[in-house]
Amino acid sequence: MLATSTRLLSALLNHRQSSDWFQSFGQEEAGVTKPEVKVKEEKQGSKEARRAMIEKSTVFEALMSHIQNALETPALQSAALQLLRRVLLRNRVLNAAVYECMDAIGDIMITGSDKRTAQQCAQIFVDFMLDYPHEHKAMQLRITHLLKNLGYAEEGGRRAALNCLYLVVLHFPEVELSTKWGSLIFAATAARLPQESDPTAHQMLHVLIRTLLGRLNPSSRDRLLDLALKWRAHPSLLAECLGLFVEAGSGLTESAQEPLLTAALPALGEVLKKAEASGEDPNGGSQTPWQVPYAVAKSLERVLGSAPQALLGRLLERSLAEGAADATAFKLLWTFLLGPDAFASERHPWVVAVTLRCLDSQTAKWRSASLPRTWLSGEVTARGLLRALEALLLSERLEHEVTLAPLAVKAFRGLALLLLEEPSLVPEASKDEENEAEDVEQEEEGEEEKGAEVPTAELHGKEEAQAPATLPEEATPMSMEKETAPLDEPPKEENLEDPAAEPSKAPSPLEEEEAAPKDEALEEPDGGRQGTLFDAMPEPKEADPGAARVLGDMPLVDRLRRSGVRGSLVRLSHQIQAFQADPTQHYVRLVSWLRFSASMAEQLPADVLEALLRPLLAPAYRCSTAFRSSGKLPDIVTLDQALQLDAKRRREYLAELG
Repeated sequence: MLATSTRLLSALLNHRQSSDWFQSFGQEEAGVTKPEVKVKEEKQGSKEARRAMIEKSTVFEALMSHIQNALETPALQSAALQLLRRVLLRNRVLNAAVYECMDAIGDIMITGSDKRTAQQCAQIFVDFMLDYPHEHKAMQLRITHLLKNLGYAEEGGRRAALNCLYLVVLHFPEVELSTKWGSLIFAATAARLPQESDPTAHQMLHVLIRTLLGRLNPSSRDRLLDLALKWRAHPSLLAECLGLFVEAGSGLTESAQEPLLTAALPALGEVLKKAEASGEDPNGGSQTPWQVPYAVAKSLERVLGSAPQALLGRLLERSLAEGAADATAFKLLWTFLLGPDAFASERHPWVVAVTLRCLDSQTAKWRSASLPRTWLSGEVTARGLLRALEALLLSERLEHEVTLAPLAVKAFRGLALLLLEEPSLVPEASKDEENEAEDVEQEEEGEEEKGAEVPTAELHGKEEAQAPATLPEEATPMSMEKETAPLDEPPKEENLEDPAAEPSKAPSPLEEEEAAPKDEALEEPDGGRQGTLFDAMPEPKEADPGAARVLGDMPLVDRLRRSGVRGSLVRLSHQIQAFQADPTQHYVRLVSWLRFSASMAEQLPADVLEALLRPLLAPAYRCSTAFRSSGKLPDIVTLDQALQLDAKRRREYLAELG
């Protein structure tokens, strides 16, 4: 009977005027209403009358008992929540039983297993806090209940608490948020950042903190920044928070962002210098912690993505002339990110992944806006980056850390297009460097004239056994054609007390690239607060590199020579062709090059493509002739799918790419 009646009432309440049906609950006492009250009701509507009727009705107690019993049964919770929201909360019935019901809903929201029910609970919980009278202590207890459950054992409970807090931040009045609850919510959520091991919950923390900072008034936001700057004992936490402050200020004017950078950049630089001085070198191997350099790199990625490029460019210029604290710090951070050791083999792959994303993002901005002359100076040079990326694309590292491969391809493609458009960014090459490129090209041409086929290793059972059938543990699926833009979901330290914890215990580095899945939006009754944190999660976006724009009057031959791109492509092409002798050991690098050459062929102008056709297509031609394709391969879009193939099918796939 309970289940049937609850579901029936819930179904009936889907109608817009459903609460009108409950007027009959109080008809036996409706006659005592005074005439002046009736006049007021005619002016203000019947809402107050309905509330009074429900409160006086003897059916009210039965209805509350019915709802409380239904909330204890998981299958009936959704229907009970509909009853509670549409009949009682909409009419704002003041009764102690309603407050008791809300306490139960707060627990169900955290402990329940159904995500949709948890979202309904969160919306009802926040509606109740906003629409019903609360003393300060009572409101504090309800918000504290949410903050305490940020560390709930089950990730679903933590996500539910974050979603409810997001609704609090989104809908509470700005004044009340700034004066009463902002500091409490910020301190609790920020403290959770280094401990959160669930990538989705960590990204939800980022969105929540950014939304909170965006809703606070400037003075309250400055107070929270001062609070964060005191967390120097926890450098990873400080670095992560500084990046969020800068990102939250992206909507401010340039003059308003400058003081924020003046405070954040020196602190971020100090974190990096202390990490290096204490042995946490940015290139630290397995024996030294890597979390602080990673947090610094992620924070700098947020700075580069949020702060005006013109403002950051002026900081680099000032670092050469004035030596101001913020300018000097930014120069230090920029050199750490893209200096000579940017892609060093000792550097942790997650730090390298951030570096590659930043380089790809910056080259896209430089191509569409202004020339990066102040950016590519000192220890960060165009030629140095080109050579470093060239070495990375040829390194065996890509075979083991496969998630770096598509990022390296995108970064190299963006830099090559930029230098072809603006070869003056590269200083004149020395005679030795020019001779080296010419020697490699002549050697390649000599091999082609001989018509020698690429020797290929025979397929043995041993090779098939060695070929991994699945991705390494640290890898997750990634498309080589549809990479995501930098997202906010980094792998985290699981314990502040043990920053050297094994990386395998943390989320995969590519989990930070994947946006959290979104559920179908809940149907909101009239007056309900809209939105969920799940809907506010950022979508992955792929930056369009665009076609190369060859500008200026420099002859094509001089442009290719000065940019260094042709020499780099010739060296890469020559080595990639050598890799074809043993495709099992060089599979990821071969696939990466073939995808890169196809992408460049689509984007280069016809005259430039013609000049670069031989180095770009020679490996593809040799793959198509050395390996045979059966034409029976399934559709392969991602690198993960390509890695699932056995040794024989990998050769067929290389032939198809060729």
